[in-house]
Amino acid sequence: MTNNFQSIAYYTTLNDDLVACGGVLKFDASNSVRRKAGICRLSLYDPIGDIADTCEKGVDISLAWSINAGDQVNLFAGKIAGVTTPERERVDIVAANAYNLALTRKLTMTLSKMSATEMLSTLAKSLGIPATGIAEHDDTVNHLPLYRMTVDQAVAALNRKLKVDYDAYVNEDGAFVWAPRDLTADPAHEFEEGVDLLEFDEEGKRFTTWGVDLRLRQIITILDHEDVTHTGIVTDLRYAAGDEGSIIEGWYEAI
Repeated sequence: MTNNFQSIAYYTTLNDDLVACGGVLKFDASNSVRRKAGICRLSLYDPIGDIADTCEKGVDISLAWSINAGDQVNLFAGKIAGVTTPERERVDIVAANAYNLALTRKLTMTLSKMSATEMLSTLAKSLGIPATGIAEHDDTVNHLPLYRMTVDQAVAALNRKLKVDYDAYVNEDGAFVWAPRDLTADPAHEFEEGVDLLEFDEEGKRFTTWGVDLRLRQIITILDHEDVTHTGIVTDLRYAAGDEGSIIEGWYEAI
């Protein structure tokens, strides 16, 4: 079972400028809804050194791919955390998405008389990222004091105050998301072990596939070798590509 029949193009942008189309040597990018920062490790072909000259800590970076000449699908968006040039004509980049800041940057402020949506938009602004994934929640919160709290801790405090269990994470497009899970949605993908999946670990709720537009919080089904159907919501994704092709590794929570 291989994905050699697929044509996959890779795209990298730095500060919104396309710098590599097909010049991606390898990458390993991950995103999560389980309060973990997304990480990307990327190697680019850099024959004249101009990419290395452009890369520096804090620069915006995004990674996308296009399968069989289809639309570009964003895989990761964040900021460069480190750059090395281990050999001639190659630059290695490590990047983290903005949830890294959500887990580390301390805030001291008081949010008063705002809707929950407005409060989350304020927190997203403190991370310097779009708030396009924040759900509408009109309840007014009179007082939310934050003293040396991270954005992640602030979101948890707001969830407790509102008595909700909304996910909070940074998505593949680099936007802040705060929203409930739609567990009644139709499955976005219906996989079959041995047909659509390279690997399926029922106990670890992990699977490996390729060449699909798989996104965080999508509902999926997996038909295993025993004809048992497993239904879940995707909580973690890892995209990787190198000499042996490209894969998608996913984890899910059963529903």
